[in-house]
Amino acid sequence: TTYIFSTDAIETNTQLGNYSFVTNSGEQVEIPIKAFSEETGSTITTSLIGFSPVLQTYVFRINEDNDSFYSFYSKRNKQEEIQYKKELPVYNKSTKQFAELMNDNDVGCLLIISGLDNNFRFQEKLLVNFVNFHILPNTIYWINEKSLIAEAIHTNNTNDSTKSEYILIELNL
Repeated sequence: TTYIFSTDAIETNTQLGNYSFVTNSGEQVEIPIKAFSEETGSTITTSLIGFSPVLQTYVFRINEDNDSFYSFYSKRNKQEEIQYKKELPVYNKSTKQFAELMNDNDVGCLLIISGLDNNFRFQEKLLVNFVNFHILPNTIYWINEKSLIAEAIHTNNTNDSTKSEYILIELNL
């Protein structure tokens, strides 16, 4: 279910090279569009995805070298710690739960089911490590309140996505 929408509340200043917005508490937040990491020696590029009313955050995609992840900046106040996620979670509106399924570097993938705490921050409820398959990117979907589907490939076939199969994950929480 979609929980991130386009927004006009973010200003893009190409001269200064940043995005900016004002929090509900009146504080100005600036996010660089491009930055150089002295630690890794790479360029970091940030792009706006949108605003999530469910999370009360602005969502950005961050690209560094060949890696990408997502950042969540609070609209409520500047003091809220920025949250980071490797994958963009999918949202189940009826259960108010988020699901992430991401590949680990070895033999499988991780399923993370999260809810929200009182500060609209992700709160992990379940962590499961699956072995012998990897997930194709952006293929996880809620199909009802307790079931997810995703497209998977065996860990031995990581270069051949034509041999993918769909898996059904049923939760009994």
